[in-house]
Amino acid sequence: VTLVRANRDQLVGLAEAMAARLNLATERVAVVIPTGGWSFYNRAGLHFRDEAADQAFVQTLRSRLRSDTPLHELPDHINDPSFAEHLVELFERFWHDEGTDTPSRLLSTRS
Repeated sequence: VTLVRANRDQLVGLAEAMAARLNLATERVAVVIPTGGWSFYNRAGLHFRDEAADQAFVQTLRSRLRSDTPLHELPDHINDPSFAEHLVELFERFWHDEGTDTPSRLLSTRS
């Protein structure tokens, strides 16, 4: 098994690319980021935890997103049930707020 951790500069570049694509959305979108970790090894006390690099990603993404694109930061780890519950709640709000039988698109960056 090979594991790779993106460094700060790579994450900033990724955030810029993601924001550029999200800013083209014609439907409502939201970004949800689990600040407790984005992968199994990206959690407190493990080798791939780099909070400074992760925060650089979040700050860059936040600064580049359109003002009508919400960015939710949650203290959960991506694998926490509470993170999934938040995503379902957000999806349901998007669905019901549209007043149609078809849900709007939802983009999540949860780790």
